[in-house]
Amino acid sequence: MQNPLIKYRDNFNLKLDQNPDILGLSDFIRRLEKDYFSEVTVRTIPADRDQINLIIELDCTFNLVEVLSQLQKGNWGTTISDGTASPQLKALNRLRQLNDSEIDVEEFSIFLKDSSIVIKNIFKNSIQDQLNLILQ
Repeated sequence: MQNPLIKYRDNFNLKLDQNPDILGLSDFIRRLEKDYFSEVTVRTIPADRDQINLIIELDCTFNLVEVLSQLQKGNWGTTISDGTASPQLKALNRLRQLNDSEIDVEEFSIFLKDSSIVIKNIFKNSIQDQLNLILQ
C-alpha cells in the first residue's frame, strides 16, 4: 500500500518553484528585505509561457504592534504619500522591464512573531495597486 503522504504530494497540482529564473530577482528581494526589515522568499506559480505569478513571503522579527508603530512613522514598508510609486512598486516595475514574461504578485505574506498576514490577489495587479492602502 502506498504511503498517503507520497500520494498526496504526487497529486498536488500547485507546483511552486523556489528557484525561479527571473532576471533581477535578487535585486528585487534585497529591496524588499531592506524596506520591510525581513527575510524574503519568492516562489513562482507557473501560469503559462507569458505569465509569471509570484508568491512573496516576508519573515519579520517584529510583532504586530511594532510593525504598526514603524508603519505609522514611515520606517517600515516605505509608504509614499505624495502619489509617486513606492520603492517596492518601482522594484517590481524594474523586474517586469528585465523579463519578457508578464509578472504579477499572486500572494503577499507577512509572518510576524505573533501573527501572520496573507494578502491574496483578487484581480490583475491588485496587490501592487493596493498594498499601501491595505497596510495603512
